[in-house]
Amino acid sequence: MAVLEARGFKQGDFAKRHPSGAIGRALLLRVGDIMRSGDRNAVAREGLSVKESLLVMTQAKSGSLSVVNGAASWWGVY
Repeated sequence: MAVLEARGFKQGDFAKRHPSGAIGRALLLRVGDIMRSGDRNAVAREGLSVKESLLVMTQAKSGSLSVVNGAASWWGVY
């Protein structure tokens, strides 16, 4: 690490040169590059039943669900 720092080797350099690039690409990504949004983001109120929540996930073609409370009602959740 000391040699890398002395040579001015940055995180972006590692990302570009890492074998196969998978780890490197992950270092360059931002949350906004990979996050779900709009209709693809499954969001539901905390009072929804499990069955209703599964329908929300299915409609979004998602394997996960963000559960929000009443304070987040402005999100337009189901």
